[in-house]
Amino acid sequence: MLTISGRAVFGVPVAGAAPAALCQQYPFLAVPRSPKSVTTLFQDSRGRLWLGGPRSACFDGTRFFFLGDYGLPSGESYDFSEDPSGAIWIGAETGFSVSPMAGWSRPPRVSPSA
Repeated sequence: MLTISGRAVFGVPVAGAAPAALCQQYPFLAVPRSPKSVTTLFQDSRGRLWLGGPRSACFDGTRFFFLGDYGLPSGESYDFSEDPSGAIWIGAETGFSVSPMAGWSRPPRVSPSA
C-alpha cells in the first residue's frame, strides 16, 4: 500500500508508471466529533460501533455517544464484548462494566460456593 496526498492506494506498482494511474484510490475522511486516541473497536449485533480508549464512545451510524456521559466510570477502556441478551461488557482500567440497555452497572458479585 502506498499513500499519496493523504489517500491510500492499493495495487501492484509497475516500473515507470504513475501509481495513481494503475491503482484504485480510497480517500480517508475525518469523522466530525469522533473520539481521539481510539485503541479498540467492536461492532455489536445491532451494527453499532463501540470505540475504546481514554474517552470511550458508541457510534450508532449517525452520531457518537460518549459513554462517560451515560455513567461509564472514567478510565481507559480496553475491550468490548456482547452477551446473548445484547448487553455490552466493557473491560476497562477501572474493572468491568456492563451496559444492559437500561443503563450502566457493575457486574453482579459472584460468591464462591462452599
